[in-house]
Amino acid sequence: MLVLHHAWRSSASRRVRLCLAEKGLKFESVLIDLAKMEHHTPEYLKLNPNGVIPLVLPDGRSLYESGTICEYLEETWPEPSLRPDDPYERAEMRNWIRHADERIGNLIIFNWKHSLAKMASQWSDEELAERLKKVPSKERQEAWLRAARRPYTAEEEGEARRKLVLMLDRMEDGLGRHAWLVGDKYSLADISVVPFVKRIDEEIAPDEVSDKKHPRVVAAGAGAAGLRRGQDRAVRLMGFSGSAVALPALQQPRPTTRAARRRDPVLVLKKGPHIGGHHAGAADGRLQLIGRAAEFRAPCL
Repeated sequence: MLVLHHAWRSSASRRVRLCLAEKGLKFESVLIDLAKMEHHTPEYLKLNPNGVIPLVLPDGRSLYESGTICEYLEETWPEPSLRPDDPYERAEMRNWIRHADERIGNLIIFNWKHSLAKMASQWSDEELAERLKKVPSKERQEAWLRAARRPYTAEEEGEARRKLVLMLDRMEDGLGRHAWLVGDKYSLADISVVPFVKRIDEEIAPDEVSDKKHPRVVAAGAGAAGLRRGQDRAVRLMGFSGSAVALPALQQPRPTTRAARRRDPVLVLKKGPHIGGHHAGAADGRLQLIGRAAEFRAPCL
């Protein structure tokens, strides 16, 4: 069985969990506490010298970087396919993935602000210096240093927010021409951007993820677009909050407005117990899987 080292609110982790769900692959979950810098321990760095998540261990071998992991999953388990059949559309898919990867720095500004900055700012200079010694890359050392001592300015946040909203604009345009971002087939392109939309909706610019400003993005993310095209299958909800609950077979479009989604009883999450870093939401102690509609809609608890 695949072993996934991840964190619930990590956008890269979310990408891989979506891919695993679409493939219907079970996996063993190992939760990494980023605040405790568990991804910088000697044990973890032996598995991933970059000191980042997610990390997948297929047959005990290490594989990291979310895009690489998704490609591996697609090539190893080609059904259901997450790549377009047409060569030109496959090239478009890769362009979308590259576009998302180029925006990760904008996302990180807010991820650090909302999750790690308060804690890091309380470290003494000696504590900070000692912790930075464990961080393997200069880029991540700089990120920790900024979180602890030099918070991002309002101007930097504003520019990062602007670029992320432009991504929503580009998605809205693409979804006006196709059923999904690339043609009529759900692909790794969609998987690459859904975690961005989720983070924008959570804390960065929730007013932009609305029927008024980006209705096609909201509809696609909530699953309504896919359901209108005849999708009728049960999905498993887990993913963004570390919870698991089975959804019934989807036979009609779900509500797409924010208020309606809050009232939708299908979206109620059940918190599963955690045992030694392994999530035990399913009866067999393994993680249940994420469906694309539910992954987008699940709130962070």
